[in-house]
Amino acid sequence: MNAQAAFLKPQEHADRLAESLRLAVEIADEAARSDIESWGVPLADRWFDIAPHDGDDDYERATLIRAAKYLTLRGQLEVDPADVLKVRVKA
Repeated sequence: MNAQAAFLKPQEHADRLAESLRLAVEIADEAARSDIESWGVPLADRWFDIAPHDGDDDYERATLIRAAKYLTLRGQLEVDPADVLKVRVKA
C-alpha cells in the first residue's frame, strides 16, 4: 500500500466529517433532553421546572443550565411565557 492510499479522497473525507457531525449533534440533542428530563422537576403536560431547589448541587444546576442553553440554541426548548424557569422540550 502506498502513501496516497492511506489518505481518503476529498469527497470521502467530507462525507465522513458530515456524518460525524450529524451523529455528534444527535447525541448532544438526546443528552440535553435527557438532562432536562432527569434533573428538572416534572410538571403537567411534559413541562419541567428547572429553577434551583433545596438540595440541588452545583453539578445538577450547571447541567440544567447547559442543557437549557443548548436546546434553546437548537430551537428545541419551549419556555413558559409566565415563568422562564418552566420549560418543555419540543417533540
